[in-house]
Amino acid sequence: MPAERTPTALPVAAARRRRLRADRARQLADLLRHQILTGAFPRGVLPLEDALAADHHASRNTVRQALDLLRGEGLVERQPGVGTVVVAEKYPHGLDRLQGLAETLREHGTVTNEVRNLGPVRAPGPVAHRLGLPDGADVLCVDECWYCGPCAARCPTGAVTVNMPYLLR
Repeated sequence: MPAERTPTALPVAAARRRRLRADRARQLADLLRHQILTGAFPRGVLPLEDALAADHHASRNTVRQALDLLRGEGLVERQPGVGTVVVAEKYPHGLDRLQGLAETLREHGTVTNEVRNLGPVRAPGPVAHRLGLPDGADVLCVDECWYCGPCAARCPTGAVTVNMPYLLR
């Protein structure tokens, strides 16, 4: 006889699927952000959603969420009939001296940071392994984005995702 589902099991399972898709979207956004900021799309146009989904073994919904995250950061715009285009400029900097982000970008304006996401997520396998946690363990995830320039024209200049053991229960 099949196991009976409890009324609370369905919403919990749906929430878990949404959280996993959101985690995957953040991971894909991180990868695409890195590619954008390192000039991987020289003509400034990202591949179509179908191609991104196939290349990264993701669903189109996950790709759309990732692109929406990048759009929210001001890195890309979605243009009908054109696709997803890069709108943020790269800030070249040399590696001849060690300095912080604010010092590197001083000539471009004020640098501010914003915490975009903060909360527990299921650690991807490599993250869990690196932190010495069991597979499927929760970690505290902090996504930050740095912006340069005046508030009206601020441009995303960097982003970081930090995962740390989630000790609060």
